[in-house]
Amino acid sequence: MMGLGLQSIRSVERRRWSADLVSSATAGLVLHGVGGIGKSTLAAGITERVGRLEPGRVTAVITGEVSPDTFLAGLAAALRGGQAADPETVREAGRAGLPWAHRLALLRERVLGRLPVLVVLDNFDENLSAESGRWTVRDPALGGLLASWADPPHLGRLLITCRQPFTLPGQTGQAFGLRRLGPLSRSEAGELAASLPALAPLGAGEIDRAWRLLAGHPRDMEYLNALLASGRVRFPDVARRLSEAIRLRTGRPVPPAGPDAPVALSPEAADAIALGAGSLLLGELFDQLSADARALLIGASVYRAPVGRNVQLLPPGPHRRAAEVTRLAAEAAAAGLLTAGPAGDPGDDPPSVFVHRWTASELHRRLAEARHGQELADAHRRAAEYWRWRIAAAPHDSHAVQEARYHLRQADDPAGDRPARHASQPAPAARRAARGGGSNGSRASLARRLRPVGLVAAVVIVTAGLTAAAAGAFSARTPDRPAASTRQAVTQAAAVRGGRAALRAEAALRERAAAWVAGQVGRGPLVACDPAMCSALLAHGLPRAGLLMLRPGTAASLRGADVAITAAADRGRLGRRLASEYAPEVIASFGSGPLRIDVRAVAPGGAAAYRTAITADLAARREAGSQLLLNPRIGVTPAARGQLAAGQVDTRLLLTLAAMAATEPVRVVAFADSGPGAGPDLPLRSAEVAVKVAADAVVKVAGPAGLKYLLAFVSAQQPPYRPARSAIVAAAGSPVLSIEFTAPSPLGLMAAQPLT
Repeated sequence: MMGLGLQSIRSVERRRWSADLVSSATAGLVLHGVGGIGKSTLAAGITERVGRLEPGRVTAVITGEVSPDTFLAGLAAALRGGQAADPETVREAGRAGLPWAHRLALLRERVLGRLPVLVVLDNFDENLSAESGRWTVRDPALGGLLASWADPPHLGRLLITCRQPFTLPGQTGQAFGLRRLGPLSRSEAGELAASLPALAPLGAGEIDRAWRLLAGHPRDMEYLNALLASGRVRFPDVARRLSEAIRLRTGRPVPPAGPDAPVALSPEAADAIALGAGSLLLGELFDQLSADARALLIGASVYRAPVGRNVQLLPPGPHRRAAEVTRLAAEAAAAGLLTAGPAGDPGDDPPSVFVHRWTASELHRRLAEARHGQELADAHRRAAEYWRWRIAAAPHDSHAVQEARYHLRQADDPAGDRPARHASQPAPAARRAARGGGSNGSRASLARRLRPVGLVAAVVIVTAGLTAAAAGAFSARTPDRPAASTRQAVTQAAAVRGGRAALRAEAALRERAAAWVAGQVGRGPLVACDPAMCSALLAHGLPRAGLLMLRPGTAASLRGADVAITAAADRGRLGRRLASEYAPEVIASFGSGPLRIDVRAVAPGGAAAYRTAITADLAARREAGSQLLLNPRIGVTPAARGQLAAGQVDTRLLLTLAAMAATEPVRVVAFADSGPGAGPDLPLRSAEVAVKVAADAVVKVAGPAGLKYLLAFVSAQQPPYRPARSAIVAAAGSPVLSIEFTAPSPLGLMAAQPLT
């Protein structure tokens, strides 16, 4: 969520620090700050701006753990893609068997002295360790490479993002500039709040209070937005709980309001307030999730890169049905605790899921404090099994080898069952699991945002991994966990493909249903939907205020809606009560079997009262249809005659036809549109009408001019008699007026306004 909007808010830092990289003697910049503050988003903005300032600069982005070999391999790949360096030099620089010092010297001598290069080390925290009260690079070889990067000076630059500032060995490390990314100022927080739907309606005083309670922390502001968007709490109530939590955590009250209030917070106070506020908000959002959604969130939180939703299906566990996984992922995403976006796994068609690393670290800390470390260990084991399957399918996938080893180390670390320390210095297991802080909740988020940058000569994204030889070391280390057999790999691959196909089919049905509801139901009725469908409806332009989120255990809230969109999970949870008590009538249906999605009319007074109203409405429609058939100013086709006589026409259409005929004789060409898969009792809501030309009717305005007159007439009506769509169209070679009303058809209108 913190994407381009936050980049524009951080425009001062983006311009200033881009200039530092381009025009100064600084060898590199280290952007540091508390997790979730927006470092990766800003780094993407700086990289994009540097590419515009120097179109010929070659850029390489390396994420997470890195070694001298992966650093130089990533840089060589970028140079190779840019086709601006000597091929032999590039090949030599990428050879892992040669000493890194020799390869770096070769690049400085033959490339970096004449070709501008930018190497971005995003989420560098996994390469740091705390020793004697200061942060240093854990790998001495990597520390030596970075320290010697600018000796002698050249055109290459480094841009590093991490939470803690760190020191490099020797004096050459002083060539790197430390830039702390602090909290948003009061005005910047106001800009961000204006872009968040649940915070935008707050008044200036409430926005100011939110800024002080959250210390201008962008991720905390997104947490608060998600909490308010759930509709379960009001801002004053959350504000009181935040104030108390901050006082207990820091021992000091929240900074005061008023004309003399500070417009910025000190770094220490801001970090302490942000951690306290974030912990409370995350806890409340997590508690709102269903038990299955919490389990899925924990499982997704251990991955260090985005993975397709189908990954949650394997190995067999509590979430095996693709439709259920999608629903649970959407529930966690609606709470602001999980990001669903473009596939982050090569070859993945389903949208990927990922948990922001700051969210993950706080979640892991809370699990450790609550003595639920075993759940985290189990999630790591399942993740390790996924990567082991990837190794079986592609033995030379060095990244899969690295990730499998990482998850097995985490699963075997006993620290998961010990209370963690403060979130700023978590226990070793939590610290290793939680390193990073890309602002879009993804270790690859910076990479995704850089892909469209066309002005950079070459951008190569590298996820640091082990060499292929590490596969043998991995197998030797875990003799009790043999790699999957070929048969197992084939079976699991087939299961993954099946999961992908199911996800694609479900997504296609959801898209069809959302498009139909947006066009046929419109913005007026209140629509009840699960998180996935609500997201689809929002994408089709329906207002958030018109959606009622369906969560497990909230079936009774259906009665507050006008329309309910139900999938297999809703039908399974509600059973017969769905039709017999809450929503008896299907107004549209998409798909079949377990993937079927139904759009239902809700019975606010219960199904029995709804059926009674339907029966009375049908009788009134039959009577009105018979009256219209006797009107000499209304002509009908044989099919339309039968539909009018049977009471199959929407009341709004009946009343509109009577009013139109009073001003101009009309002929009904056809009635249509009760929705795909609609129930038999639902009336037809659309009609095609022509101007009637016959001896028994005097036509004031004939031909196309008459249709324009009728179009103006229906367009001037007031709700509920104003059609959702009305236009002059061609039918069988002749123009007609097409009229269509929204679904569901209202009941009781004929009693309120009789036809005669």
